[in-house]
Amino acid sequence: MDRQVEIQNQNKVTNPLLNAYLLATSQGSRVAMHEKLDISSDYTFTGDIFGTINVMADNIVIDGKGYTLHGSENSHGFHLMDRKNVIIKNVRVEGCLAAFHLFSCSNIKILDNIAINNTFVGFEMYYSSHSTLQGNIATNNDHFGFCWCQVRTILFGVT
Repeated sequence: MDRQVEIQNQNKVTNPLLNAYLLATSQGSRVAMHEKLDISSDYTFTGDIFGTINVMADNIVIDGKGYTLHGSENSHGFHLMDRKNVIIKNVRVEGCLAAFHLFSCSNIKILDNIAINNTFVGFEMYYSSHSTLQGNIATNNDHFGFCWCQVRTILFGVT
């Protein structure tokens, strides 16, 4: 995505994420806009987010409070690499390549989330262990709802 925002005729913004943000805020919605959000401590959504969330620390909790993470078809919604003891719960993720992408993680809990309308997969986990997926829904993702590769010890209840 182009980081520059062009303004034409003093009031038309050509950046699509900023357009969505301006429209939502002008209509009174609480929307947080981020191209990429790096999270390194406990985090609670206060509105919808546009972009990718990179989980940058261990031992944290991310609570979506039912809000939506709107992603890009070329990137992940949540990206976790080499993380442990992270909980992600109560988030709807849509429009991403993969809603949840975990690589080389352990003791992760993905709880009560919805992955919908993503271009590849809802939930994917590679080279990870001792994790729990419970109460998650994957629907209308182009290829897979759930995808595992070289994963050990997953406890899950999914629909």
